[in-house]
Amino acid sequence: MRLIDKARHRLARWRRPPLHPKRLVANADAFWDILEKNAAIDRLATGFEFTEGPVWLPSRAALVFSDIPRNTIHEWRN
Repeated sequence: MRLIDKARHRLARWRRPPLHPKRLVANADAFWDILEKNAAIDRLATGFEFTEGPVWLPSRAALVFSDIPRNTIHEWRN
């Protein structure tokens, strides 16, 4: 089995159904300095394989993230 096939096989085992959180959970209290505890959670998009990011770009007023397997960078603006 080729190395890339082994990696894909391992990723397939680790995939889980998408989470649908009903509330936010923070690992550090400083998180609440930038976000309200009762903030609404919105799903912006679905259908990605393996994403990395996001990064906020103030100059573009956009949220940017990448879909690694598809070699694609996505941009979201409100």
